[in-house]
Amino acid sequence: MADGVSNRRGIVTIGLVVLSLLAAACRTDEPGVLLTISTGTSFGECLGYCAHEVVIGEEVIVSTWSTHTGIDSATTDSAGLASGEWEALQSAVDWPTLEALDDVLGCPDCADGGAEWVRVLAEDRQMKVTFEYGATLASIQPLIDAVREIRGRYPHPGS
Repeated sequence: MADGVSNRRGIVTIGLVVLSLLAAACRTDEPGVLLTISTGTSFGECLGYCAHEVVIGEEVIVSTWSTHTGIDSATTDSAGLASGEWEALQSAVDWPTLEALDDVLGCPDCADGGAEWVRVLAEDRQMKVTFEYGATLASIQPLIDAVREIRGRYPHPGS
């Protein structure tokens, strides 16, 4: 009886190993469909609208300014993308470079210098990197420049 149980365990183990190898062989380094690119800024020692988030999708951009007291104090605006803009943003996304970065670079919002971030969301993965406000990150600068330009279209509500 023990031999029968042992044989079944061996077969199950071999089956699991084969399935694992097949799954690994099917994995691709290419991400699924790009869903959104988000960007934002925040300043910790600030009164009023201190956080700004812009979510960019294939057809719409949504900008939200909020205070530290919560989303109930937010102001939101939305608009469409210009022709070819989504494609240009997609081409600025370099997954291997993004995934090689640490989640946090430098000292975001130290001494109230502000924090800035970029998040890229695809069907099967996402990556977010937070860095010092206004910093230059050569490895992903084309993406940063593109999202900063879009974020700049939505000025601070107090200005």
